[in-house]
Amino acid sequence: MRGGTKIVKAVKDKLGIDPGETTDDFEFSVEGVACLGACALAPVMVVNGQVFGNMTPDRVVDILDELL
Repeated sequence: MRGGTKIVKAVKDKLGIDPGETTDDFEFSVEGVACLGACALAPVMVVNGQVFGNMTPDRVVDILDELL
């Protein structure tokens, strides 16, 4: 939704895993969900309980780079 496919691709490109998978070091898991109740912020990504709204592929990379 609203660019969610591009967000999933950015996560996949950065972490090397698809939705439903976990990285070999068990640091990251990717799950696709239908709704987080934040439609006004879509697309949304949640990392360690923190909600990131209005995501772009570049923001995905920046956020994940901070965590790696």
